[in-house]
Amino acid sequence: MKTLLTLLVALTSLPLLAADYIIEPGQLHQKGSAEIVIVSDPTLFKVRMSYELKEKDFVPVPKKFLKSKKTMEFPAEFRTVKGYQALEKNKSMKMPKAELKFIKRATSGGLKDAYFVDVLPTNKKSKISLIYHPSLPDTGWQQITITMISKIPIVDGYELKAKIKK
Repeated sequence: MKTLLTLLVALTSLPLLAADYIIEPGQLHQKGSAEIVIVSDPTLFKVRMSYELKEKDFVPVPKKFLKSKKTMEFPAEFRTVKGYQALEKNKSMKMPKAELKFIKRATSGGLKDAYFVDVLPTNKKSKISLIYHPSLPDTGWQQITITMISKIPIVDGYELKAKIKK
């Protein structure tokens, strides 16, 4: 019985699903990759995002901006389109660590009626823009754009645009 309980606890803490993304080249980096993992949690839609950038030669970018790992927590209904529909109806939603804002519904990359959503973390270090479509696997996020907010001028306003690998 004790072994079974240990096994159940171990299995519920494992990641459920993962999606790989390609980060487009930018002024400060050549390319990059990102991975988004849905972490098992019965009460939240918990997502762990990690990215790594390949720096450009002779571009002075602080190393801490080239690699990062963050966990975002959304209400459980964001596992499906129902969360995005509710956000569209309410226009915004406050969470403990961020505010969600519905921007619009539009066609994106051939996906009709995609949801455009901004995530505004309370730490004010970034703004995250998501494009969600229910036909996509895992998180349903077609594209993620992270806009850096920093006191370092070269980094402030810099965008990382990641698109799901097909």
